[in-house]
Amino acid sequence: MTFYVAEFWNTLTSLFMLFVGCVGMYVTRGKNSLPFRVGYLTLSMIGVGSSAFHATMRREEQMLDEVPMLFAVSAIMYLSLTARAVKRVVSIEDKGVSLRKFGLIFFLVTFCVVITALMFMYPENPVIFLLSFGVALTLTVISGVMRYYHGGRSGRPVSKAQYAGELALMIWGIGGIAWCIEPHVCHKVGPLQLHAWWHMASGVATHMTLQFYWYLELDFIVLASKKIHDKNMRIESETTCLLPFGVVVVEK
Repeated sequence: MTFYVAEFWNTLTSLFMLFVGCVGMYVTRGKNSLPFRVGYLTLSMIGVGSSAFHATMRREEQMLDEVPMLFAVSAIMYLSLTARAVKRVVSIEDKGVSLRKFGLIFFLVTFCVVITALMFMYPENPVIFLLSFGVALTLTVISGVMRYYHGGRSGRPVSKAQYAGELALMIWGIGGIAWCIEPHVCHKVGPLQLHAWWHMASGVATHMTLQFYWYLELDFIVLASKKIHDKNMRIESETTCLLPFGVVVVEK
């Protein structure tokens, strides 16, 4: 398309992840929303890094794509590991950072920083990223499956969250298939730009994954509001920029 951009469509569709991340940071507000906004921030960073990589096809910019992926999967792992059922509801808001959460944050940040340092020390060794990201992703998926069946801090499964999780898994699967077959059939189906579709799928699937955990958190807010303030609330979905977001509505 242009002499100045190595892979035009891949560069353009990478910016879609930046767009989704920015929308998510703007829309996802309110009680206990900070970890989710961090998740959307990492998605935006992936979009910037991926766009830089596909525009230049240089190893330096590829690491700008891979490093945010580590932080993104770590952010989602944090959401999953902290979404454990509470035995006694005393507050809606997460006031302060408990010792357990501080330890988890410290471990995940240290993990990302150490792996990032190793990647820059040995830039030609792809095993460092692939192994660390693969292990982190596997643990996150296992924890996510547990949250799917057992719910979050409310301690009960949430149908809207389960639907978001199922949709995320389906989109991840479709995008993953396109990504896997693209290197083998690129010369035959080049105009379809399968890798570009992978970028679009990744943006939407990551959004739905974050919404999966957001719906779990909203269910806890609804439960806590009922027990503490005797308010009847329900979870609804609202659409912003064609993306669904969970919100809490007070019933009159």
